[in-house]
Parts: sequence; C-alpha cells; structure tokens
Amino acid sequence: MNLKIYKESNPDIERLIKKKFYNSYFEHFIDVGFKEGRNIGNDLRSIFADSDSTKIAFSKIAFAVANKVARRKPVELPLLNKAKISIVIPVYNQVEMTIQCIESIRSSDFKSYEIVVVDNGSTDDTVNLEKYYKNLKYVRAQSNGGYVGGCNLGATHSTGDIVVFANNDIVVLPDAITNIVAFLDDKKDAGAIGGQIISTSGVLQEAGCAVWADGSTFGYGRGDDPSSFRYSYPRKVDFCSGCFLAVRRSTLDKVGLFDEIFKPGYYEETDLCARIYQAGSEVWYVPGVQVIHYEYASFSKGRPPQASHGMILSRKQMFCDKQKKFLSEKSFPSLAGRHLVADLSFFERPTVIIVEDLIPLRWIGSGFSRTNDAIKALSLDGINVVVVVCNRASRYEHETQSSDIHGAKIVYADEMNYDLEGFIESIPNLLAIQVCRAHNANRFSKSLKAISTLRKRPVLILDTEAVACVREEFGSLPDNYKDNLYLKAAVRRELAVAEYFDKVVYVNELDRNIAEISGIKNKSLILSGTAEVAEGIKSFEERRDFLFIGAMHGEWTPNYQSLEWFVTDVLPLIRKALPNAVFNIAGFWHEKLPKPQWLSADGVHYLGMVPDTNVPMNDHRVFVVPTLSAAGIPQKCVEAISRGIPMVVTDVIGKQIGEADGQMFLTADDAESFAEKCIELYTGADLWRRLSDGSLKYAAGHFSFEAFSRNLIDAVRS
Repeated sequence: MNLKIYKESNPDIERLIKKKFYNSYFEHFIDVGFKEGRNIGNDLRSIFADSDSTKIAFSKIAFAVANKVARRKPVELPLLNKAKISIVIPVYNQVEMTIQCIESIRSSDFKSYEIVVVDNGSTDDTVNLEKYYKNLKYVRAQSNGGYVGGCNLGATHSTGDIVVFANNDIVVLPDAITNIVAFLDDKKDAGAIGGQIISTSGVLQEAGCAVWADGSTFGYGRGDDPSSFRYSYPRKVDFCSGCFLAVRRSTLDKVGLFDEIFKPGYYEETDLCARIYQAGSEVWYVPGVQVIHYEYASFSKGRPPQASHGMILSRKQMFCDKQKKFLSEKSFPSLAGRHLVADLSFFERPTVIIVEDLIPLRWIGSGFSRTNDAIKALSLDGINVVVVVCNRASRYEHETQSSDIHGAKIVYADEMNYDLEGFIESIPNLLAIQVCRAHNANRFSKSLKAISTLRKRPVLILDTEAVACVREEFGSLPDNYKDNLYLKAAVRRELAVAEYFDKVVYVNELDRNIAEISGIKNKSLILSGTAEVAEGIKSFEERRDFLFIGAMHGEWTPNYQSLEWFVTDVLPLIRKALPNAVFNIAGFWHEKLPKPQWLSADGVHYLGMVPDTNVPMNDHRVFVVPTLSAAGIPQKCVEAISRGIPMVVTDVIGKQIGEADGQMFLTADDAESFAEKCIELYTGADLWRRLSDGSLKYAAGHFSFEAFSRNLIDAVRS
C-alpha cells in the first residue's frame, strides 16, 4: 500500500492518531481501513489509463474486426418488414469503426432490429458495406449533411417503433438493445432514453446530461467510475447524448426530427429533448443501456479543437434563442447544484439534505443504521433525500445498491467544496438540512452560520447521534454529572455549533438532559434507533445459552474490551454455578485481528457473522452487554429489546437506555454481581418472562419505525 496516498486521502485519521487510538496510519488500515474500503493507492480502479493510449487500442481492435469481417462470407442481418427498433448510423469514412459498431449490435440477443447506415460521402470501403452485411439498409446521401442531416435522412428510411441515433465510433455492450425496448415498453411517459456513455479508458463520459439556465450543459458523472451505484438507477434528465439516443417513433412524429439549424452538429439532441418535454413526454437515463464511445472520432474527426469550440458556442447561442422558455425553468450553474440537476425528480418533490460521515448502510452500525432509518422514513413520505458524505475514501460504493439507501442521492462533500449554501440556490423546495454528528457540523460551520441568518431558509437540524465527549473524555457518565463542571464544559465545546440550528436531536433522554444542564437550550426531540417488534417469540423453556453480538475491529474498541472482561472475569463465575453454560459470540471479526486465547475458553463459541440477528436472538435465553464505555444507545440493545430477549447490562448501558433496573434488563458493574445477575436471569423463569414482556412493551412505544418516522417528519416539515 502507498502510505502517502492513504494519509492524503484520509485526513480524518490524523485526529485519531493524535488521540492515541492508533499509533500509525498503517495500524488504522489494518484495523478498519481495509474493511471500510479506504484508498490505499493501488486499487485497480484508481489506476489511470490515459485517453490517447486507450483510443489507439480501440482503433486497432476496430481494424482487426474489420479485417476479419472483410475476409469472411457475408452475414445476414434480420430481414423484417417492420422492425421493433431501428439503429440509424450516419458515417463518413472510417469503415473500421462502422463495422466494429455493427458487430457489437449483432451480438445482441434482441433480433427485431434493423441497421440503417447513412453514408455522407465516404471514399473508403464504407461504400462496400452491403457486400459484408445482407439486409443492411445503406443510404447514400446526395450531400454531406453532417450528423444532423444523416440522422434525419436515416430516420425517414427506418421502420422501427423505436429509432436509435448512434455514432459509428461506439461499441454497444450486451443487453443494451434489449434494455432499451424493455424500458420504453414499461415507461409509457418516456419519449426518449439514453444510457451510460463510457470512454475507451473505462471512465464515464456521461450518465445523462443537464442544462443550466445559461444554456451550458454537462454530462453527469464525467470521469467517474461507471460501476458506482450513483449511476445504477434510472433518472429523469434534461437530455442524453446524441451519440446513442433512443426515441419513440410516435414521439418523433409529434415533435419532429433534429432541427437542421444545428447542422452539422452540436446541441441538436439538447433541442430535441427540450421539445420532447414541451410535448408532454420525458427523457430518461437508463443504466442498463451502455456503450463504449471513442469520442471525437466521427463528426469532429480532423477538425481543430478551436473550430469545434467555436461551433459549440454558436450552436449554444442558437439553442438559447430558440428555447428561452425551457431555459427559464432551469438553475444557474453551481457546484452543489450540478449533482441534483442531473435528476429532475429533485425539482418535483420536497427535499431533505442529510450530512453524514459515510454512506449510511445498516450493517456498519455506529449510528448509521439510525440514519438509514431516517432516509427510509423521509422517502416513504414522498421526500427526496440527498446524503452529503464527508468521508470520500470510505464510500462503500462497490458494495452498495440504491435500494440499500432507499433511493437517496449521494454527493461527496469535497465535490461541492463543503458548500451547503449552493443547495439552497439549486433546490426550490428544500425542507431541511439535517447534520449528523457535531464534528460534521463543525466542518460545515461557515455555511451553516450563513444559512442560519437567511430570512427564507430550510429547517436546520443537528442530530447528535450521541454526546460523544462522555465516552471520549470520560469513558462513561460520571456519577456526579449534574454538578460536574468539566463535563459541562466538554459538552458545550462539542455542541457549540448548535447555535446555528433550529432543533437538536438526541437518542435518549439522558443525552438531552446532559446537554440542557450544560447550557444547550435548542428545541429538541428524541429519535432512538428502530427495530421491528418480534411476534411469536420462543418461550423461556425453548431457549438456552448466553449471547453477545458485536463487531471486533481492534483491541482498543469497546466491544473487544468488554468481551474480554466478560470471558475472563465473569464467565468463569457463571460456569461455577452453571457448568454447562455456553456463551456464543456473533459478529464481524477483522481478519487482521488475532484471535485471543480467551476466545477458546471452555464454553465459548465464536459463531462468526450471522446474516439475520433475529435467529440467534430468538434461540438464546440471555443477552449480555458488558460494555464498559459508551455513548448513546447501541443498536444491538434496541434489537434485543425489540426481540424480547432479556439482557444483563453494565450500569453505563442502563443509564443510556433510561429505564429502571428490573423492568427490561438487570444491571451490574463488577464481575461478581454481573455473574450473579446472569445466573438469576438464566434460571428464573418468572423473572425472564417479566423482563421479556417489559422489553416488547417498551419497544412498541419507543423503537417502532412508525413513531420514529412520525417524529422525524414533523421535525423537517414544521
């Protein structure tokens, strides 16, 4: 690994090293960096392939394919009176590119297609294409009409219900044709669609395109990884590139073909898509439609860059003059806005911005499951969600599906220069900005301060996730916390940024109480984690053994330290009274973290990762949470309470949950009393049933998704 790149890519680690959580960047990588997918400098996806080299390779492959086609017997393309889909390809020389394009189309499983090649006056072997492909529709133009003229001429010679306008310098990837037909058959409002345009170097050229109010355009995702989940779901967009644009025949009959004022090219597809919207139809980006595009090999081939630039500017002015009404509804350019205008749904529904450390996937834990619940609640209420992710290095993109985050849009903080103000200018109906964790609020403090002074602005919500200084500076809550001046000062430092917010969210009453006695007087609400309340759980007699659930990233973590304490100090005392007692451990164990000797102690079994925690929680009799330092309510406690499995917890966890000992759990702090409580609960059927019933009743009132959702929606909509 490249430690220099690792350090530069992950600036947040420096604080952890200063606080002595790690001795080095390498130690951090071994503990958690590898699992979080942080950039180590030699990921294959990060290796740069320069465009010139890959274009040379693309061209050489095209020549090889063309030579093979020229030497074989002619092949038959589908012979149809009426095709389902027509692919129109205007060309001028470069027969090898055209042949490579046709061969890629032939590889499709979808066979109800026709190919129309419009020759704009070629002097090479393009004129002999019909010798290589039977049933190819070859149209020789009387004059070179450029891309616009060629597409229009080809469309008049086509029969398909769908017309695809395509450059000849593309390779159509498998299933693209099938996916065009499937999407348009399903999405009746779509008049035109485009897809992922991938460069020869493997990065995106575009995943749909957007138009600014000044007529300038941009391809969304240019230069990014096409496999990122950010480009993995269909989106309604302003337009899609004309290098591969599929349009319904019925739509073309209604709005007309490309406007020939844009001859020979540029802005013709932008204008066509604007007219499609004006006619009441839509334009969609479809990720399953993929092509590799040489770019500038066809229409712009041989033209000096200055000439192309000048032509683009002149066509832009033509477009602005023609489409004034269309442009009047668009936003002006902004860094933040460019990540939203590529999805027009963000202008049709209200939006909430959530700022988080990482992509909030449930399995990460550490409060991210709760943020995931918030996204789900907002989405179900018809609210768009934009998640601004602060730690770009830990993007988890290649392990994420859009459904994992309920369709939320991901924007990285460094992509918009930590500027939340830009969103206010770009989103017409922005309800709220919810910043998770105080340290992220400090990152955006300049923007938040400016937003807080605006007369018309979104609701600003600080979601503390936990009052972290309790754990980081004190280990656990001091007994005299109400009178502890040092604690109050630490809380004021951590939550000083709350002055810019309208509301503060806490996970429990204890955190709210700590903040309020420390001088944080914002309006507040409680949003604990959620879990579905179990029904039909197993009885006391049907269960056995003790259970612990937690991820093990390193010896320094609270999970590791509490587990070591329980196995070495508590479990032997339990087994003296219950010789056959079994202690099962479930959860992630970092592959670089050595398995300690105590993990092999008598009665201890490591189960590994379990796909569904409901199963072990329904099989075991007692759940133990021997955590020695904590802030907030651990999600595993929320789930245990909701599953009706009684717990033995340390006093610090009991205080965080906020219920009295003996209602849902038993508490103890020293090894002897902890063991006694475990034995009492394990052997006492009546006690077990009382605590199990109390847990389920409490969960229904405190951890239900419905209550969580209702309180959150009220907060963002008020």
